[in-house]
Amino acid sequence: MTTVDGPGVTLIWLHGLGEHAATFAPAIAHLPQHRHLLLDLPGHGGARALEAAARAPWSRPPSIVETAAHLTDLLIARGPAVVIGHSLGGVIALALAERTPANLRAVIDVDGNVALADCTYSSQIAAYAEEDFVAHGHAAVCDRLAAHADPIVRGYGARMRTASPAQLWRYSHDLVDASTPETSARRRAAVAAPLSYVAGHPGGASPRSRELLAAAGVNVHEIAPAGHWPFVEHPARFAEVVAALVGLSSTPARGR
Repeated sequence: MTTVDGPGVTLIWLHGLGEHAATFAPAIAHLPQHRHLLLDLPGHGGARALEAAARAPWSRPPSIVETAAHLTDLLIARGPAVVIGHSLGGVIALALAERTPANLRAVIDVDGNVALADCTYSSQIAAYAEEDFVAHGHAAVCDRLAAHADPIVRGYGARMRTASPAQLWRYSHDLVDASTPETSARRRAAVAAPLSYVAGHPGGASPRSRELLAAAGVNVHEIAPAGHWPFVEHPARFAEVVAALVGLSSTPARGR
């Protein structure tokens, strides 16, 4: 866990599948007024993932629900905070909001998976049997990402290569399972904590997800033109959106 101290509200950052918390650093540099906790999720974070695995409270890769249960203790210890989750991190943040809304000032969900069309990489990983993905699928997926025309995707592939294959496979199955029934937009609308959804456009959340979120009454705050990593493409603009939503979270409004 990395801490960046500031005088304002605490923001807890949860990264996406195969990512590192450090990918948020350019946006965080534009938010000096807040205190930031950057977490590398289980099996993620390069060399730190191996160190964390030795201290992990589980003997096998944890699920999204188990990860959220573990993070609940952190929320209780730190006091009310805003949780910002990207992609997989957004889905974990939703599970946190369902478990412990009283310990959350707000959730800012950045391109969190809503429909199966959002599972661009997790569906590729989940298509493998676990042992096949660990043996050769992990390298194959990372090689495809490394050959992508978009440098942001190539950078993602480099970070995914440092993640635990078994943990990637477990989280990927959870993401596909959570997205297939198309119920998570309604779950987002139902949580007691203020929840806002931020999406890159046109390359972020899928059109189907936007339909589901609109039907559930969840407003989508767009950053355009952008893809799945708006905080990488437009860190200053992303920080402005976060600052505005954190300001809303301190009022009785639900930030929607």
